[in-house]
Amino acid sequence: MKPFCTKNITVSQLTWVRFHLSRLTVLNQQTYNTRMIEQALIESRNWAEVAFDAADDMQASNIVLLDVQEACEFADYFVILTADSSRQLRALVEDIEEQMSAVGAHLHHVEGTHNSGWILMDYGGVIVHMMGPDERDYYGLENVWPEARRIRIIP
Repeated sequence: MKPFCTKNITVSQLTWVRFHLSRLTVLNQQTYNTRMIEQALIESRNWAEVAFDAADDMQASNIVLLDVQEACEFADYFVILTADSSRQLRALVEDIEEQMSAVGAHLHHVEGTHNSGWILMDYGGVIVHMMGPDERDYYGLENVWPEARRIRIIP
């Protein structure tokens, strides 16, 4: 088998090449990781907007979209809304799940029931909090994270 280069390469030259190739690999990996993070944030924002719009279409009230990236480590966005009845809560869960599924968002889990007055839908980067009026007033959830940025609000 012929060597790829007829010239003799010194150990220091080989070390230099290996070092720079390893740096290039690290830089490419960092670029890839940065792109993946940026894509995940764009996806989370789009999903949050879909949940917000679905809640608006179903006539939920006091809908707030919060950017919580700087405020907590477990989510990027919260959608917080009020439903006037347990029947509306149930309908909101079904519609939001349908709309989110249509855009490729995977529901990790749901906590609460329409009879409990508070339902949480966890989509990873997006968490949807649906509450009855009394629960919404009592918990004041949007005030728990004062660093969160309010992106959209429908009173």
